Amino acid sequence: AYDGNDDNKSFVGAKLADGTIIKGDALLYSCGPWTKFGTMMGVKYHSAIIPTPDVLTQSVFFAGCGDPEVYPRPDKTAYCTGFP
Repeated sequence: AYDGNDDNKSFVGAKLADGTIIKGDALLYSCGPWTKFGTMMGVKYHSAIIPTPDVLTQSVFFAGCGDPEVYPRPDKTAYCTGFP
């Protein structure tokens, strides 16, 4: 939702279908590739969930673009992703 005229609009919140406005100073527009709104662009990465014998330390390991990233999780798994 915007406040002001067409020349000077400022964001004030999100307007719901029933007209209710939820005030805020920022909006995160998040959607998946199935959306029909806008064009989705990006780079495809591969990922896997690897079982671990113990809960690993809650650290994230990565070195840079294209290198594998490892995200230990509290359920004795690690989420691994990387550029093909």
